[in-house]
Amino acid sequence: MADALLTVAAFDVSSRSTGVASGRIGERPTTLVWKFGDKDAPRRERLGKLFVKTSEFLKFVKPDLVVIEAPLDPAVSARIGTNADVAFALIGGAIIVETVAHLRGAPRIQLANVQDVRRHFTGQRTFSKAIDPSTGKKLSSRDAAKAATIAMCRLQGWEVENDDAADAAALWSWGCASLNPRLAPMTTPLFGRQAA
Repeated sequence: MADALLTVAAFDVSSRSTGVASGRIGERPTTLVWKFGDKDAPRRERLGKLFVKTSEFLKFVKPDLVVIEAPLDPAVSARIGTNADVAFALIGGAIIVETVAHLRGAPRIQLANVQDVRRHFTGQRTFSKAIDPSTGKKLSSRDAAKAATIAMCRLQGWEVENDDAADAAALWSWGCASLNPRLAPMTTPLFGRQAA
């Protein structure tokens, strides 16, 4: 099957790090996390490192599709209390990855809505506050979503370093399914082990 040879690279850009996942459709993704310094590092320095890392990565990995988590709408960011530095870094980071992917000749580049990716990967678009069953600690809705994403990666046999890598793996899975919809059912909990 020719589309099984297609490669997807996915980028989960955050303000201080980026999760990356890549691999061929139907195979196990390779994940890694790029860290760009502490919270006090200037935004231009963090985004400069993202530019260099993305350029180096895409020089060797030649994906058929690059998937980037779409940053939140600025109005939504303001409503939930995201500070300006973080909002600018998220938007700027997505633009950097998109631009570098274009310059490196990626034939397809797609922004993905985080809730669409979560629905694809975990079966839920949104999450409520929860209690972590292993620690008994309260989880925010954001942390509950990230815990579910990590759990789904592990269910599929994918080892991930942290939630940045897990989010990138979920993006990668979503990208694979967008190129080959026949793989989409394999990411549901019932069929999760088939994708490993």
